[in-house]
Amino acid sequence: MNMIPLANEDVFQINGDWAPQAKLLQAQFPLLTDVDLHFDTGKEHEMLIRVETRLSIKRNEVLDLIRKCELKDNNTRGKQM
Repeated sequence: MNMIPLANEDVFQINGDWAPQAKLLQAQFPLLTDVDLHFDTGKEHEMLIRVETRLSIKRNEVLDLIRKCELKDNNTRGKQM
């Protein structure tokens, strides 16, 4: 579990493997590159900035997209079991 506190916002947290969530985001937003979605522990903020910039959207919108992808990924995994 990776977290970074955000000013006046929820804690950004990636649960589990980031790769499936990144692929879901890329499928939804083909403009996003592997570099945009590259995630290094401790550098969550930098990834969020890259996605914000590439999609021209605000931080809270990026976080909502990530949360939705996490839910989709969890639902997909649950159906496979």
